[in-house]
Amino acid sequence: MQKFDIVVIGAGISGFSAAIRGAERGARVCLVERMNLGGNCVYNGLYSLISMRLSLESLCKDHQGNLKPGLAIEANGYKDLVQLRRHAGEVAKEVTEKMHQELKNAGVDIQIGSGDILSPNQVGIRRGKESLTTQADKIIYAVGSTPQAPANLPFQEDAIISLEQIFELHEVPGSILIFGTDWLGWETASFFNRLGSKVFLGDDNPILYSKLDPEIASVFDAEMKKNKIKLLLRKRIVSHHNKRDKIHITLDGDVRFSVEKILLAGPRKGNISGLDADRLGIRLGSNNKILVNEKQATSTQGIFAVGSVTGRSYSLNLSEEEGRVAADNALGRERALNPDWIPHTVYTEPEFASVGCRLQDASQKGFHGVEGRCDASQLDHSPLYGETSALFKVVADRSSKRVIGAQIVSHRASEIIPLVLLAIKKGLTVNALASLACGMSTESRGIREAAKACDKALKSRQKASLGE
Repeated sequence: MQKFDIVVIGAGISGFSAAIRGAERGARVCLVERMNLGGNCVYNGLYSLISMRLSLESLCKDHQGNLKPGLAIEANGYKDLVQLRRHAGEVAKEVTEKMHQELKNAGVDIQIGSGDILSPNQVGIRRGKESLTTQADKIIYAVGSTPQAPANLPFQEDAIISLEQIFELHEVPGSILIFGTDWLGWETASFFNRLGSKVFLGDDNPILYSKLDPEIASVFDAEMKKNKIKLLLRKRIVSHHNKRDKIHITLDGDVRFSVEKILLAGPRKGNISGLDADRLGIRLGSNNKILVNEKQATSTQGIFAVGSVTGRSYSLNLSEEEGRVAADNALGRERALNPDWIPHTVYTEPEFASVGCRLQDASQKGFHGVEGRCDASQLDHSPLYGETSALFKVVADRSSKRVIGAQIVSHRASEIIPLVLLAIKKGLTVNALASLACGMSTESRGIREAAKACDKALKSRQKASLGE
């Protein structure tokens, strides 16, 4: 029987991250995966969606590099969704190969098969009729989740579908209702809009996304209106019925319309069919989610859980950090997950990225927040990149002048937000961001100008408090 310091079950983003971190710390690590390295995220999730979107955008730009709303990719007179899917599949395989090489280089033992927790220090691995047992000092469970349809709106083949099923479509729907307005709903709505579908984005919640700054929410609202995406908030699906290849829908307030597809981007349930939670003493919450603390530890000593099986809203950065935190704690390093140190990115067009806290949240976190902002009209180079809706916000603490948060809307927001995270982690003052050397980068300049505005606001507050 082989013995390992850590056995990770599931090689999605969180499981992969946990395995790499454990190996980096010098641990003997075994990673068990049932199908493909990268899991659902790489093959039927965020990676594939981004890959298809980028392929589409390369064919949907005018001579100035600006996106043309509603332009569909055409090949031989039809919308070639199959071509986009094929490209996404090729990219996924390449990502898997790179992940495999990185794991191999780190010394991780990779086992392809289904992993079962036999006890807090034993994992069974099944490959067809073969099986083997490994000894584990600690176990990290990272098996992911699956879509869950509400009772009144069950999945229907080729009509009411989940995100994973868009990668099985053979043609672009003429119209689609995407129900669920978290980041996943936005990204999918943006993608189908670029394909040329008539898109409705609905939710029974009253706001677009609870973590958005109100001004940034208004930017997204304006972008959706510009691209003719119909936003339906505070609306519940009252009834639906199929007739002549259309789904006729009624929402609260007697709102009626019809679409070819409904895509549910809402709740998910943990993939725990092979987990004997009661016998192991692992506490579960609703939708089969595994309950964990800030160290990613379950209620059973020696067993950790990471990723969407814990019921948290899926995010690439969050999954990676959960994996690292779990591996560190599995090796005896006391470390808690810090949500303020996890960038959040939405890969729409334009992108949205945030880190740390908003001005509205500063007082709840023990800060006296001061904000600086900059929009596209204040940037000399924004016309060069078509950044008409860019918006940058930097938040600092009034007492220490340290950077405590930022929110960005721009075409490349995901690329600059790590810079702000570094400033937060290193305890840098807002003046450090205000002194950036930027060249012609819209994102860097946007952060710099927002930081300058924040620094100016800090000085004004200081003068006011001194009675000058």
